[in-house]
Amino acid sequence: MVTQTPRSTTVMAVRDSELAKLPEGLFNAIKLRFPIVVTRLINLLGHRILGSWKKPSVSRAIDTRPSQNNFSTVAIVPISDDVPLTAFTYELYHSLCVCALYVTEESEFVLGTGATLRLTSDVIRKSLGSSILDTNNEYRLTSWLAQQEDQHGIVLYQCDHNLTAWTQRCVRQADCILIVGLADKEPHIGKIEKEVERLAIRTQKELVLLHREGADRPKNTVAWLNNRTWVSSHHHIQCSKRMFSRRSQYRVNELYNKVLMSEPNIHSDFSRMARWLSGTSVGLVLGGGGARGAAHVGMIKAVLEAGIPIDMVGGVSIGAFMGALWCMEKNVTTMTQKAREWSKKMTQWWRQMLDLTYPVTSMFSGRDFNTTIQRTFGETHLEDLWLPYFTISTDITDSCMRVHTHVTRTYKKCGLEEQANQTQEQGHYSHTSPSFKISP
Repeated sequence: MVTQTPRSTTVMAVRDSELAKLPEGLFNAIKLRFPIVVTRLINLLGHRILGSWKKPSVSRAIDTRPSQNNFSTVAIVPISDDVPLTAFTYELYHSLCVCALYVTEESEFVLGTGATLRLTSDVIRKSLGSSILDTNNEYRLTSWLAQQEDQHGIVLYQCDHNLTAWTQRCVRQADCILIVGLADKEPHIGKIEKEVERLAIRTQKELVLLHREGADRPKNTVAWLNNRTWVSSHHHIQCSKRMFSRRSQYRVNELYNKVLMSEPNIHSDFSRMARWLSGTSVGLVLGGGGARGAAHVGMIKAVLEAGIPIDMVGGVSIGAFMGALWCMEKNVTTMTQKAREWSKKMTQWWRQMLDLTYPVTSMFSGRDFNTTIQRTFGETHLEDLWLPYFTISTDITDSCMRVHTHVTRTYKKCGLEEQANQTQEQGHYSHTSPSFKISP
């Protein structure tokens, strides 16, 4: 309309949307009557062009997730009937209610107390009548839901355990779909998961695995991902005992009415997910430096004592080791103990003497180094870490930087887009080799 040329990009709707058409004549009339509109339009286009220039392709290859989420509606879908869906939604709602969005140029609202809304089929029927989910009331329902989305920063749509009319409405309204399952169960596809994929092909889907309090670290995450090639990423959530207690729906509501009056733990996994949904996650990147990397342990402890949460971790060299150790343990004491044991092994001179090799690319073969790392992490895969994690290595064969986020999902600086597309098309996560093996 401005340049009198066809639009160069394609807009694809990921959910039910309304299309508004602005005639050229009306636009010209607005420009003449309100010249400030032209100024604002030029300002908007300028910021968009500058934003595309400032975003390097390498940073986009670190993960498939958007750099800053902008979800206003989130649908929560259970994989099986034994998922405590009501308790999960309450816990996430509790964390979202006190999760603040920083005011930025792109976002001019602040998400604070009362800016999050939780909707269920029971809430809808009580508010709009028992027949609101009938086909002849669809326009009334969608209008009311649109009004709620305008009045709240994030709306949580809690689906039913079956593919009901309400579940379909939740999926069609969602900007993001959380597929929730129990980590200690078999990674089978749920009865409504395939229908969700059919109803919302383009909507971003996230796998959420619930772990009981005090459970062992995650395992077999790759099997969950292999069965669900449509998910963008996954989240491991440690849950309190109250979530799995057997209570009636009335007792659950009564319990969480009391819970909502307390402050949530900002270091909990639910708070981490709330920050991810609201685009305010806190990332930690650890640098290299050999033996000086031991200082990372004290730095992480200081960050936590300062009340700063750590939602995701990246690292290079010794920072990759320390970062992965923290993501695996999430406990400063255990991390310190394992880091100390590994450091003692690495400083034994006889190990270094036995690892000497002909210096074509290095003085050491790296076999002993690989052995000590494998003994520290065992068969842990990147997908089995509690926190999202990435590391960077140098490919001396292709002279490229490689970014590792999953077992086989690797990006390199030269040919980023091509390799990223190939990885996404495969949609497969290999589980045949340890994640932390480093080739000499």
